[in-house]
Amino acid sequence: PEDGLRAFKAGAFRYLPKPVQIEELLFVLDELNQWRSLQKERNWLQIFTEIAEEVQLCTSIDQLAKVVTRHVLQLGFEVASYYENVQDGEFRLLEMRMGEDIPISSFPLTSNIDLEPVVKQALFSRSIAHEPERQVQTENLSGSSAKNLQVKSSIVLPFFLAEVNLGFLQLVNLTHTRILSQTEIDQLELLSRLITGNIERIHLYEKEREDTRRLDILQRASVELISIANQDEQQFWVTLLTLATAHYGLGFNRAWVFLAEAANQRLRGVAAVHFVARGLQVV
Repeated sequence: PEDGLRAFKAGAFRYLPKPVQIEELLFVLDELNQWRSLQKERNWLQIFTEIAEEVQLCTSIDQLAKVVTRHVLQLGFEVASYYENVQDGEFRLLEMRMGEDIPISSFPLTSNIDLEPVVKQALFSRSIAHEPERQVQTENLSGSSAKNLQVKSSIVLPFFLAEVNLGFLQLVNLTHTRILSQTEIDQLELLSRLITGNIERIHLYEKEREDTRRLDILQRASVELISIANQDEQQFWVTLLTLATAHYGLGFNRAWVFLAEAANQRLRGVAAVHFVARGLQVV
């Protein structure tokens, strides 16, 4: 009993006195595995709860990427990279975080994702993809020559909203192979949906903020435009088109204004590309 008490105080899961029965040992080992799985599941759910609470406060994708990559390292991954889909398959690395035991020199700050089949698999299947040990060709930010990096395991979580890909999260282990259980895969799928929902929320927030900004510009500009129109008609059109195309205005790529002349037999117009206005005659 005294030996058993010392064992429990030292952190033992069970104490088995000698002689140990094989059947009892196998039973305890099975219990230990179940207990570890339950503890891991609870730890993951706690981390997911923390992610959910923090991403709700994010007002930009950059903030969201920082929150997600910081927390997912606690799930037992060594490198977490968040990529944003900026234009039809063109991805931009927003955030990368490495565990404390991983030296920065061992992993690049950018990588050629076109060379990674696991990324293509995740984007094609629109679900989590996992790849075991392989070599990945990488290139450092300094522009140094490419080198081969031994990756023990790579897991990719894609973010899809309907048919549109918004980016993906890549989780990498360099020192050991990570085999996911079905429970872990299901939990990562929930995490992917959580992130996707918040990406959509942030996009809607940014759109609403931009619409508010444009409305404010129009309201403030309307008074000035009326004043300019009473003084100089040509300057009025230039100012109007500049307002429509300038980056500090509405920001449209092109804008045209047409006026009917000669008893509606001809159109005279002024066009602007970005915020450079020029005359345009259309007959």
